[in-house]
Amino acid sequence: MVRSLEAEATRLQGEIINVRREMEEERGRLTQAGLYIREIEQRFLEALTAVGVPGVGPEDAVRIDIKTWIPFVLPAGDEALRWSFDNAGSGGKKTLFKVCYALAVHTVAAHNDLPLPRFLIIDTPMKNIGEDVNEDLFRSFYSYLYKLATGPLRSVQFVIVDKEYYPPEFHGIEINERFMTPDDPEHPPLISYYRGP
Repeated sequence: MVRSLEAEATRLQGEIINVRREMEEERGRLTQAGLYIREIEQRFLEALTAVGVPGVGPEDAVRIDIKTWIPFVLPAGDEALRWSFDNAGSGGKKTLFKVCYALAVHTVAAHNDLPLPRFLIIDTPMKNIGEDVNEDLFRSFYSYLYKLATGPLRSVQFVIVDKEYYPPEFHGIEINERFMTPDDPEHPPLISYYRGP
């Protein structure tokens, strides 16, 4: 009986060592995940301020809820005033907010060689934003996007559908663009049979 208990204790000791090792590995992964989240927060604030999203400045903070992955802007770091997708304001501001978040995630993934698709579809980033009134916002968004496309996101293919085309101010980026409209066979829509509401 004593030998049997000793053998069982030896076997359990081996399992305990394995479980402790696995716990340490998991702690290391959690620490690394925390670093990625902080980096996404930094890149997201960088994107929001570079693009000029209304109501966001360099004195603000960004926090990501690690359970939901929803980002929040904290004006001047004030948690009580935080806002996100749901209460970002107009449809145009919400769209820019979402696009900037996607760009931040892709930038961090590229920087850390994390698995993420090497393409990004951006549908109407300037939705509900008048290009004649907000020309600076259009230009700053596309300048920032082209800067990423020739820098950290040069291996990402972008598919952008928008109401206005802003060409890059520099060479070194391959662009294929075309005008699309539902009632012109010379410029057919992306999906020929679809007519939106």
